[in-house]
Amino acid sequence: PLQSAKENLIGYPVTFYLSDGFKKVNEPFDVAIITGMGAKLISEILKESKMDNATYILGANEKQEVLREYLLNNQYEILDENVIYDGFYYVFMKVKKGTMTLSNQELHTGKYLYDKKDAKAYFTHKLNHTNELLNIVSGKRKEELEKEVVLRIKERDEWIRKYQDITNSKSYRFMMKLQKIKRFILKPFKK
Repeated sequence: PLQSAKENLIGYPVTFYLSDGFKKVNEPFDVAIITGMGAKLISEILKESKMDNATYILGANEKQEVLREYLLNNQYEILDENVIYDGFYYVFMKVKKGTMTLSNQELHTGKYLYDKKDAKAYFTHKLNHTNELLNIVSGKRKEELEKEVVLRIKERDEWIRKYQDITNSKSYRFMMKLQKIKRFILKPFKK
């Protein structure tokens, strides 16, 4: 993976480390990308970071709500979130040290995903996946999943309502132009 990253980022002002989390990173950094693992491991890695001014791009493979809860309870602020589909849905969070508030629903859905057009397909996928699991399981786990289905339906319905409100507003075109300008990762870090 390290060699692949080096090849993909030729020409970028990037320093590479092969380390267990931040244990071997002794220099200051602006941005750290932590992806391709579970929410709990990402949380453990963040505990070791000593950089208060850095931006973190986080991409947990699963349980984004666990990662959001960790961030909330450990003085991190989610600045933005994106969902990308590439055969699988990937949720990325842009994070810095700071404070934030999240409702229970936002712990599960993200605070910023509702502003993203691609979120509808993502929330629909989550709902369908949970419904499929309901047909397989029984007992206490089935009760937990039934509660999750209710949450997923609320997520989807809230997204649809909010998106319709946005698209019906006069400022929608202006917002769409801003979305084209806005980039998830800061422009200075591009080639």
